[in-house]
Amino acid sequence: MVVEDAETGRQVRFDGGKRALRRLDEAFDEARRKRQELCRRARVDLVEVGSNGDVLRPMVEFFAKRRRRLENRG
Repeated sequence: MVVEDAETGRQVRFDGGKRALRRLDEAFDEARRKRQELCRRARVDLVEVGSNGDVLRPMVEFFAKRRRRLENRG
């Protein structure tokens, strides 16, 4: 399968087989874990917003949770 970057027009051949998709999924999971750990160590809040769904809900939930956390501090 050939996929094209919508911004650059660059085309790349992509192996869409189960093994390739599993490796890609594992790479994304590892990158997510590293990002979460980096933010945790830096004591930085992280909001993960997917590109395939509602972007408002995670933001509203994040700020509501943050507000409650700050209110509980005193």
